[in-house]
Formats: sequence, C-alpha cells, structure tokens
Amino acid sequence: MSDIPPIEVEVPQLPDEVINEILYLCDALTIVTFSATCRYSRQRITSFDFLNQISKIWKRRGCSLFIHFGFASPIITSVDWIMKIDALTGKTGYLNLPFLLTQHDWFQLIGVEMGVFCIRYSSLGRRSHLVIWNPLIQISRVLDDPLQLSSCEGSFIYAFAHFPNSVHYAILHIFEDEPDSTAYTLSMYTSFTRNWHVRISCPLYVQWLDPSYVVANGVVYWLADREDGDQSYIVSFSLMTLTFEQIYVPPEVMSHYGCLLVRDGCLCLASNNHTFYSYNSVIWQVSDTDEGVNWSQLFTYNGIGTLYVPAIIVDHDVIQVMERHLQLVGAQVIAYSQFFCSI
Repeated sequence: MSDIPPIEVEVPQLPDEVINEILYLCDALTIVTFSATCRYSRQRITSFDFLNQISKIWKRRGCSLFIHFGFASPIITSVDWIMKIDALTGKTGYLNLPFLLTQHDWFQLIGVEMGVFCIRYSSLGRRSHLVIWNPLIQISRVLDDPLQLSSCEGSFIYAFAHFPNSVHYAILHIFEDEPDSTAYTLSMYTSFTRNWHVRISCPLYVQWLDPSYVVANGVVYWLADREDGDQSYIVSFSLMTLTFEQIYVPPEVMSHYGCLLVRDGCLCLASNNHTFYSYNSVIWQVSDTDEGVNWSQLFTYNGIGTLYVPAIIVDHDVIQVMERHLQLVGAQVIAYSQFFCSI
C-alpha cells in the first residue's frame, strides 16, 4: 500500500444552464438516474422550465407506437400481447408485462402517455388491480381497482392522463351510479395525493361516451356514441379546473363514423365515409376561440379495407394498424386491438 496520499482534484462547479444542456441530449433513463443522486437534482428536472424545454426537444425525436393485440375464442385460450414499434424505422419488439398472466387472467390497456402505461388486470384468478408501469426503468405502482371497492354493477370507463408540463398523472373513473341509471359519477386518482380524492357528479350528456379517448394539454376528450340520430358531440374534462364541457359536432363535419386524434397538441376529428372496398377520411381540427368553437379542414386521405381502422397522427403522417381476423371452421373468433402512441 502506497504511503503517498492521493492527490485531491477540485471538481469544477458547472452552472445549471450547462447541466441542463447536457441533460437535453440524454435519454430518459439517464435523466431518471441523475435525479436519484440528490434532492436538488430531483427538483431541477421536475421544474416547469426544464420539463417544458425537454418536451419540445423530445417532440422532434422519433416516437414509439404501443399496440395491444388479442384473440378470444370459446376453443382457444385467450392470448394477449403488446408490441412496441418505432414510428421511423419500423423496428418491433415485445414488452414483458409486470404481472403474471395465465389462461384464466386478463388485462386491459387503459392508456399510454409519456412512456408510462396504465393497465387494469387480473392475475392468478384474483381480483382486478390497476398498475402504473414505466417499462424503461422497470418501475411500477399497483393500485386497488375502484370497481372492486364499490358495489357498482353498471357501465364504466377509465382514462389516463398527465397534468400539463408535469410528470404527475391522473386516472379517471366514470361509472354509473345504479344499473340502467342516467346518473354518472367521476372519481379521480392523482399521483401526488395517491388516493381517489376527487369525486364529481357528471352532467347527463356523459352517459353516451365512447370508451376511446385522447388527451391534449391536460384535457381528456371523448366522442359521444349516439345511436338515436341526434347530433354528435365531444365531451372534455380538464384536469386543472375539474370541469366538463360539451362541444357539438356540425352535421357537415360528421359522416358515417368518427374518431378523435391529436395533432401537434390540438384536438382533431377524423370523419370517415365508407364504400364496399375503401374509405375516405377527412381530418378536422377543433379550435376554441373567443367567438366559439372553430372547425377547420386540414387534409383528407383514402384507404382500402374496413372503416374501423385504428389510426393516429405522428408529426405529419397518419399511421394505421390493419387487422387480419383469424378464421377457423366452426369457431367464433374475436380479434381486437388497442392503439396508443407515446414518446
């Protein structure tokens, strides 16, 4: 062992601006590791300025598409899997879920945002739970399913969204107060309170919501699923103000079938017309101005196949998932997919 003591080298103190510029070039795993070094680092990367700037930088990078596929049949064991697809290169991979699935279990992908999954599942034949899971850093948080804690037997929907410019998230649960009732209630879980502290009575127009939804700037949007020929409308719920709003869709905008999309942080509606072999989609952007809601037509595109094709806008491209249904003689096979996009 040497008797010569080590030479102390003074480490230079980098200003915060330089450290931020270095972090802007790093991936998410490196940033999370840096935040674990001390409390000051955590406060820095969770500040509004840092999150706002890095979100703008990451939006210019490629994104990943997460697609949930599944088959269900009376004679085939239920099979579910999630694929991750790079939107630019097309490279695919599979995700290993943070819970065990057997032939008697199931899971429902509630939503994916900012690379974080919200999944409702039942494992090993037990009661259902919710799990918030980040597959990049392999960290998950398991929550009790509110349906297991209540006597609700009516219809219900879930939604998952992040607060604007924040790493905190919320889970929305809208459920029917009584079976065949027109009264609905919203309960909300937030990551900073870690409980379902918000409970709000919903307006009457919430009872016709389609389970599919999109999120833009801390606002969750649903399209009402009306079958009685009434005028279609969009329902929004703001995480910041905890209020609902109703947006009517003009008759000249809505066609046979519509779905909601998000483009550059703005709400869009895809209005689809279908013939025997093909379909035509018109993309409308919805803008809330001082004079009211403005509908502006962005572009149209055509496709070959079924009308009900999962689609999403990535930058200036429309990416779709074409389904092929498994055909078996004498068996009823159901194919389904859920389509999510995350950076």
